[in-house]
Amino acid sequence: GSIFAKEAINFTNKFKANLIWFSDKIYKREHYNSYAIKINHNYLDANIFQINHKVNIDHMSNMNKEQIEQNDVVNVDILLAQNTAFDQFSCSKYTGSFLLVDKNDNETLAVGLIN
Repeated sequence: GSIFAKEAINFTNKFKANLIWFSDKIYKREHYNSYAIKINHNYLDANIFQINHKVNIDHMSNMNKEQIEQNDVVNVDILLAQNTAFDQFSCSKYTGSFLLVDKNDNETLAVGLIN
């Protein structure tokens, strides 16, 4: 058999992640925003496919959100333009995290932790 466990590497174009939103730009679901993700030294085109819920740090309760504002922590589904290899953040903070970048002005909008 293989020396690698089948679940050791994820290779797909979609994953769930917690985003920590730095930017003062507001993300709204109804707007089409073209982003780049910097993950494992690669830049890939990406979109926020779905906002699952906001993570409330104070109460650790989940609240539905249609938009993402500065300092929000939200759980989202990210859709990439192509497959890439990644890990869950709990397994590796290097291959399980990424930066979300605005392709228009190269501003770093958020850091993401894959879960």
